Amino acid sequence: MNGNPRRLRLLLNVAGALGAVIGIAAIAWVANNPPTTSTTDHADKTKTHTFRDSTDHAIDLNAMQRIWDLPLRKPLYDPPPPVVEVKKFVPPPLPVRLTGTIVEPGQTLAMLKHQNGKVEFCNIGHKVGEIEVVEITDGQVKLLYYGKPVTLTLGKEGKG
Repeated sequence: MNGNPRRLRLLLNVAGALGAVIGIAAIAWVANNPPTTSTTDHADKTKTHTFRDSTDHAIDLNAMQRIWDLPLRKPLYDPPPPVVEVKKFVPPPLPVRLTGTIVEPGQTLAMLKHQNGKVEFCNIGHKVGEIEVVEITDGQVKLLYYGKPVTLTLGKEGKG
C-alpha cells in the first residue's frame, strides 16, 4: 500500500461499509430469533423456569440452582511471602600481613606480604583486591577489608 492516498481511503471506506452491513445483519438476525423463557407455576408453590435457545432445546434452570448457590465471592487472601534467610557475609581471613613500614615526609609506604610470599609496597589509597590502605604510621597500617576497618601491626596479626 505504498503511495496512493486515494486508493487507501477507498479501501478504508469499503471496509467500513462492509463492517456496518455485517453488524446490521447480526442485529436483524438476533431480533428475529430471540431466546424464549417460560415460567410454570406448580401446585407446591415452586416455579419451573425453562429457557429455549435457538436450537429449541429446553434447559431447566432449576437444575442449575446447585451451581448458582456456590459461594463464588470468597475473601481475597494472599499467603505471606516465604521467609528468606539472610546469611551474614563473613569475609575470608586477611590474605596479607604487615612486614614493614617506611614513614618519610614525602613518601609513606607499607610492605604487605601476601600468602604466596610476594611482598607489595603500598601507599595510602592503594587497593589490592578487597583491601584498601587507609593510613600508614610507624609500625602500623590501617586498612579497609570488605568495607570494615582492620589494623595491622608490625609482627602481629590483624585486628578488626
